[in-house]
Amino acid sequence: MKVFPKTVDSQFLVRVINNEVSPEEKEFFESWLLESDANKEEFGNFVLLWDKAGNARIPDPPDAKQQFDSIKNKLKNKTDQKYFNSPALYKPESESSPIVQLPAENLKVQYRKEFFLSILSWTGKAAAAVVVLFLTWYLIAHSNDQILVSPSSVASESRVTKVEKVTLRGEKSTVTLSDGTIVYLNSNSRLTYPTAFGGRTREVELIGEAYFSVAHDKTKPFLVHTGTTITEVVGTEFNLKFRSNKLNLVVAQGKVKAYRESSDNYVSLTKGMMTSFVADKGFSKPEKVNTKQYTAWRENKLSFVHAPLHEVMNEIEMYYNVQIIYANKAIKNKTLTGIFDADSLDHVLSMISLTMEMNICREGKKVIVN
Repeated sequence: MKVFPKTVDSQFLVRVINNEVSPEEKEFFESWLLESDANKEEFGNFVLLWDKAGNARIPDPPDAKQQFDSIKNKLKNKTDQKYFNSPALYKPESESSPIVQLPAENLKVQYRKEFFLSILSWTGKAAAAVVVLFLTWYLIAHSNDQILVSPSSVASESRVTKVEKVTLRGEKSTVTLSDGTIVYLNSNSRLTYPTAFGGRTREVELIGEAYFSVAHDKTKPFLVHTGTTITEVVGTEFNLKFRSNKLNLVVAQGKVKAYRESSDNYVSLTKGMMTSFVADKGFSKPEKVNTKQYTAWRENKLSFVHAPLHEVMNEIEMYYNVQIIYANKAIKNKTLTGIFDADSLDHVLSMISLTMEMNICREGKKVIVN
């Protein structure tokens, strides 16, 4: 059995992001990630840096041999021109000006200095490039986020600055909040959060789907607003999906409380439990579920539990950025349960087609269901 060094460094994290790790390494990484909030924050920050500044380029170091050959050629040219044999190194423009003399050894020293100065020049450029890389990362990391300043009639110091992080279809993102909380944002979602948490609570807003790994702080509850509902924790992990005014909450770790705005009634959930919410029915009774079925998207999988076909196809639309066309609308309410590897759209469509006994074909960005 192949033994790998059990250390988490930048090279290992890059391989994790590129999905180049073995099953044993993946298991080790997931164990490391769950060890502490600090590990989760470190990985979240690394993902942000990799996503936004991974393409920055540091100038290549000078080729020592090329530099040395260039200096030799210069010396040879000067020798051919009898600079070393002549009593003068150069003659000023003015004929009346005195001729300046330099010994040959001084000329060699001068070119040695040029060589080392070229090395120092590259070092300076490389250092500057590193600085520019991080400045560029910071600016770019925030350039995709929309800055919102809440209106206020009081002094500017009391204004709260908020940021909107939006993911498009087929896109995911990781957001690290000021308190160390990490939010994994699924496709076609929007997270609104303050640049810093003030007051007695930590409050964010979500439309779409996200997995929250909340930094523990029992003195300052963490609140997620989704439409007319609020999900409240003090430090735990949960998956929250809010689309088409329907909420689905699954708890992976700890304890979570959910309730309507301006209501004293709430539902309480612990690890492995789920509840749903729709406006006309309220919260469903919490039930035990297999949490992996509801967080499979984080592992690049598509998971459905008694889901109507139209919901399945909505997820596929968002995940792969395609258009679904129903040639037979009567099948939209047929239900599907299963987990599919999301690496290939054609493979997913083929499996759904076989499972549900229907015809599905793809023409570019269009998927026709019959």
